[in-house]
Amino acid sequence: MRRVPLLLLASALCSSLVVVFVACSEPAPVSRLPVTDDDEGPGTKRRDSGKKDDEVPDGADPPLPDGGKPPGRIYAHDKNTLYRFDPLAGTLVEVGVFDCVPQNGVGGLGSTKENDAVIDLALDRTGQMYATTYWRFIKVDATSGACQVIKTEAVANRYPNSLSFVPAGTIDPTQEALVGYAFDNLDDATIYTRIDLTTGEMTDEENLNPSPALNGVEYGISGDFISLVRDQGKTYAAIKQVTGDAGAGNDLLAEVNPKTGTLIAIIGDTGQKGYYGMGFWAGKAYGFTVSGDIYEVDIATGGSKLVLSAKDKDGAPIAWFGAGVTTDSPTAP
Repeated sequence: MRRVPLLLLASALCSSLVVVFVACSEPAPVSRLPVTDDDEGPGTKRRDSGKKDDEVPDGADPPLPDGGKPPGRIYAHDKNTLYRFDPLAGTLVEVGVFDCVPQNGVGGLGSTKENDAVIDLALDRTGQMYATTYWRFIKVDATSGACQVIKTEAVANRYPNSLSFVPAGTIDPTQEALVGYAFDNLDDATIYTRIDLTTGEMTDEENLNPSPALNGVEYGISGDFISLVRDQGKTYAAIKQVTGDAGAGNDLLAEVNPKTGTLIAIIGDTGQKGYYGMGFWAGKAYGFTVSGDIYEVDIATGGSKLVLSAKDKDGAPIAWFGAGVTTDSPTAP
């Protein structure tokens, strides 16, 4: 997720202002999709219990008896609630509330430890889920949203709000590593950072921008990135220009080096701004915006098209704060 000044974000979420994201090609009409209680399609709007007899713990995909493909499984969230999106079936399920993150409504969003918000999440190859907040590093049960705090920072906004695991052998020789882009002294997400899963401590790696800068300009992570085991560890990010005519253009889809976090190449213009979350399934990336829209992104060109506009159980657009998927998600349809 892309960081927004706290007071501005609080105002945006509480006001009637709607941010419009325009696809690079005009999409076909899309129905607004309500949250449902199952994976079969629209139905009664109630919270998914998360636990099912045929579901393995913590978000990993169970093998199907007939050897067929598992359902699509991308996790996304707003400030306090976890959802599961199936891009194959076009369904969205509310999983549950992040119960270890306090939200008492006092002050601006994330302004105190008692009024926090989840800003991004990531899953490893087995489906173990971790997340960051303005103040905390937490472990999450992907079947319920229940969570436990691993570390609380003394100062807000230190944890990255763009997260992904990278494959074993990339940064750590024996295990997957959780990484994100922390903010530099200009408040741009450029510093590739590893987070220790046990302690929540952070270690800086390298910078998103190579030297000399690609195309003569510097970029920052717009909102999120994804790294894939089955695609030889290829890592894709939504980036934005932060020097020159900063903020004027759309988000760009780029490939980055998962070992160093450094930009390799720009793939193409997504046609949108403000990807706060990214996921991936069956050869396609998905971008999640604060207005509740989900876009399908072609990883070969960066081109995007609107898939759906999601509403919560009360009928309001879901303001997406982040998204994630296991590093072992399928790369072919």
